[in-house]
Amino acid sequence: MGQGLVRRVAALALVAATVLVVFAWRRPAPLTPPDRPSVLLITVDTQRADRLGCYGYGGNHTPAVDSLAAEGVLFKQAYCDIPWTTGSMASVMTGHYSSSHGLQLPMHRLKGEAVTLAEILTAHGYQTAAIMGSFPLDSVYGLDQGFAIYDDEFSLPIFKIPGKVIEDIPSYLDEDPHIQQKFLIKKLSNNAYRPDRQVSDAAIRWLEEDYDGRPFFLWVHYYGPHEKIGWHKPLAEQEPDMIAAYDGDVEIADAQVGRVLDWLRTRGLLDHTLVVYHSDHGQSLGEHDYVGHGLDLYEPSVQIPMVIRYPPLFRRGEKRDDLVRNVDIRPTVLEVLQLEDPRPGSGRSLVDPAKNSDEEVYLETYASSLTQRPIDLPLLGEVLAPVSRNGLRTQDWKFLLSRVVGPCQRGERIARSGTGGYFVENPEEINLGLCLEAEVVELYDPYEDEEVTANVADENPQVVSFLRKRLEELRTDKMSLREEFVLSEEETAKLKSLGYLQ
Repeated sequence: MGQGLVRRVAALALVAATVLVVFAWRRPAPLTPPDRPSVLLITVDTQRADRLGCYGYGGNHTPAVDSLAAEGVLFKQAYCDIPWTTGSMASVMTGHYSSSHGLQLPMHRLKGEAVTLAEILTAHGYQTAAIMGSFPLDSVYGLDQGFAIYDDEFSLPIFKIPGKVIEDIPSYLDEDPHIQQKFLIKKLSNNAYRPDRQVSDAAIRWLEEDYDGRPFFLWVHYYGPHEKIGWHKPLAEQEPDMIAAYDGDVEIADAQVGRVLDWLRTRGLLDHTLVVYHSDHGQSLGEHDYVGHGLDLYEPSVQIPMVIRYPPLFRRGEKRDDLVRNVDIRPTVLEVLQLEDPRPGSGRSLVDPAKNSDEEVYLETYASSLTQRPIDLPLLGEVLAPVSRNGLRTQDWKFLLSRVVGPCQRGERIARSGTGGYFVENPEEINLGLCLEAEVVELYDPYEDEEVTANVADENPQVVSFLRKRLEELRTDKMSLREEFVLSEEETAKLKSLGYLQ
C-alpha cells in the first residue's frame, strides 16, 4: 500500500471517528428510568380536536400529537365539563365536575381542603412541577396545591393595546365581581401569558436542572391557539383574523409539545412515562355565529382532543369511541400508578374500556351581565341578562337547558325589547332580587350538526323529563371545594343580580 493511500485511509478514519464523537456528543446519554412510571400532563389551551391531523384534519401539520396518537390511544369523543380554563382544570385536578368543586367564575378559588392529583402524587414520593402558559391558571386560583414548583411567570398581554408599555401586575383575586373585572382588564392587558416556546423552555430546563431521578408529575400548559384580542377595533371586526390565525397557532403549539416529548424520548424516559395530551376546552370558530368559548355548550366549545400514551397498558394506534371526560384523567393516572384515590370524584379510569358502561358527560357554563355581550339563545334571540346553561351528553342524546335571569322586582317578568334584548318594564322598581324570565330546552342527535339539525325536544317529552332529572342531580351535587368569601346580604344580592349566584 503506497504512502499516499495510507494517508488517505488514515484521514478517512479520523473523519469517521470525529463524526462518531460529534454524534455521541449531540445525542444525550439515556437516563435510568425511575422504578415507577412518571406522568406528563400536556394541556393545550383552546385546542379543537378536529384541527389535528390525527383526528382527520388535513389543513395543518401537527406531527408531535399525531405521532403520540399513533403510539397510544386516541379518544374520538372527549369532552370538558365547563368551557373555561380555570374551572376545567380544577375538574382535572380534583376529578369532580365544576358543579361539585365550584370553580366556575373568575372570582372563585379552590379550597385548601381539596385534595388535588398533585397532592396525592407528592404524598407517594413523586417529584412535581407545573409550567403554566397563562393567567387563568395563576396560583391565585389555588391550582398550585401539591406542586413543589408552580411556574406562573407571564410576560405578554392577552389584550393588546398598541404602544402600551407592559407592566408587571401582581396577581389578585377579589370576591366583588366589579373589582375583579377591573383587575382582569388591567392584568390581561399586561403580563397575562407567555409564548409556547417559553413554556417548553421552562419545562425542559426543569427536566435538565431539577429532575432528580425520582418518578415525576410534570404538568405543562400551553396558551396555544387561544385568541389574542386587540383594542384597536371592535371584537366582531377581529373575529376573521382570529379564525385565520387558529391553524398556525395550532402548529406552533404542536412544535413545542414535540420538543418536550423529544427530550424524554432521547433520554430513554418516554416509554416509562404516562403521557396525557388534552385541551381544557374547545373553540367556536364561527359556528352559531360565535367566535370564542365559554358562552355556549355546543360541540365546538366543549369537545376536546384526548390522547394517552403508555405502552404497557394502552394499545398502540387504537381509536376509541366511548364517551370520555376531563374528570376521567385523574382516576386514569391513579390506576396506572396503582394508587388509591382518597377522595373519588365523578370520573372513571380509562384503562379498561369495558368498564365505561354508564357513559354520560355533564356540561355547564355561566355568563354574567358583566360580559357586556348578548347571548344568542334558540327561540329567544339575543339575551342581555345573565344566563346559566347546563347540559348532558349521552351516547344517544345531547340535552341542553338554558335559564335566563335578570335584576328585577321579585315576581315581575323581564319583557323582550324590540331590538332583541331584554329589559325590565319598570326600571324604577328594580331591586336586587332575581326573577326567571325563561327556559330554553334543546335536544339533539349528538351525531348530527347542531347548527342545522332540528331541536327535537317537543317530540320527545319522556327523554327530556328523564335527562332533566339527571341533569339536576349532577348540577346540585356540591362538594364545597370552592373557597368561600364571607358576604353581606347586600353583596350576596348583588352577585345574584349579576348572575353569579343562584
